[in-house]
Amino acid sequence: MLGSLVTLLVRLFLGILNFLPFRLAVSVTEILFRSVLFLRPSLTAVAEKNLKIAFPDFGAEERKTLLRESISAHSRLIVDSARLARYDKTWVSKHLEFENQAAFEALKKNHKTGVVVATGHLGSFELLAHGAALLGFPLAFVVRNFAIEALDQWWISIREAHGNIVLNRSGALKRAIRLIRDGTDVAFLFDQNVTRNLAVFPKFFSQPAAVTRAVAVTVLKTGAPLIVAGLVRTGEQNHKIVWKQCQTEDVIHNETLSHETKVEQITARASTLFEGFVKLSPAEWFWFHRRWKTRPTEADPSLYSEASPE
Repeated sequence: MLGSLVTLLVRLFLGILNFLPFRLAVSVTEILFRSVLFLRPSLTAVAEKNLKIAFPDFGAEERKTLLRESISAHSRLIVDSARLARYDKTWVSKHLEFENQAAFEALKKNHKTGVVVATGHLGSFELLAHGAALLGFPLAFVVRNFAIEALDQWWISIREAHGNIVLNRSGALKRAIRLIRDGTDVAFLFDQNVTRNLAVFPKFFSQPAAVTRAVAVTVLKTGAPLIVAGLVRTGEQNHKIVWKQCQTEDVIHNETLSHETKVEQITARASTLFEGFVKLSPAEWFWFHRRWKTRPTEADPSLYSEASPE
């Protein structure tokens, strides 16, 4: 009963955002976003700490400006997500640019497998998979399911409306490997904290960050090409898919390296490329998450001692 009520309220809220003019919808969402931050100051504390880690040379005013811009960017993300069902081929052709699309098509043509896509919470990230499918490049992607089943199934139906496949995190790796071998592109959101047993620790903005092993393991088991991709805003309602191929052949075929070292090196290369995309548009990355929460060892001190441990 409670789940049905929550689902109804979420759909009603997103429906209102869908109905309002874009700028007004963003303004309303930003007011609500700021209200949440006011009620949960620990979120702001985490974001401020993350910005200090990532940009140690920035002054207090620069970080404050970036945080303010980030609130606006994530308000736009929410509005874009609310409108996802109405973003059709016509809208995508006008508002979404696929950088170096011909090169991506050539990459796919030259490989029998699908492409492994390492991506993250940058810009209106729901639009990346949605737009790619409408441009003729459907993919499977691994997500964390919502706790409320009715809400989860409704959102999955929107995500899968144009040929994409949503993979539940439970058992996702085996299914992802099968799909890659069958020629389907598979995306992993790899920019958020994971537990130590699932992680390797490449540097992300000069600090070791717990990154899922799944991307590198999939590449090593399939031999598929790896790209790192993101979505950045280029105008009021315009976006661009940015991507780079992550070179892995030299690692895959280096017989002097252990499997673990190969996982570490591939993950580090992908993480460095994604960091570059975040630097392209830093306000659009999700700074309110404790990205550096898991440390390489239990003995390493927490980086979030100043923030509330929520």
